[in-house]
Amino acid sequence: MEQELSTQQARYPLRHDIDLHLTVMAVRRLPFIADLSEVDRTMLSTVVSELGSNILKYAERGEITLTLHHPRGRPCIDIIARDQGPGIPDIHQAMQEHYSTSGTLGLGLPGVQRMMSELTISTPPEGGTLVQARKWLGAAPVEPRPVSPLSCTGQLHAGLGLAWASENRPC
Repeated sequence: MEQELSTQQARYPLRHDIDLHLTVMAVRRLPFIADLSEVDRTMLSTVVSELGSNILKYAERGEITLTLHHPRGRPCIDIIARDQGPGIPDIHQAMQEHYSTSGTLGLGLPGVQRMMSELTISTPPEGGTLVQARKWLGAAPVEPRPVSPLSCTGQLHAGLGLAWASENRPC
């Protein structure tokens, strides 16, 4: 099992509009996102605002948790929004642009999906809604490129065969 680097977490209960306002302001000042770009901090606080608004609008109370993880040695921020409301009857439809059951623009969840690297929405057996959003930080790991069997002189290395070759040039 791969050992994970230190994990940092912040948890925010939401019961009133003021809780959400204070949470959005606090997220921008979290020590574990302080080194992120202004764009990334704004995106994360926007996602928290959207998910928190949905909690207050549809479930009246819930919780948002932000966690800095390092799975596979690569940092990411997880945002978990959990409530005990009625759940989302049709998650696929809720993810469509301009779909809303409350008369809003219907851009919230699709916007969250665009801003985050991964998004999962589920209705757990105990009820409510669980939204898990992940934002990978930094560059993706680079896979090692295979070494070409040709040397700098264009000669095949001993013992290596060339199965396919292609030469391309721009028109």
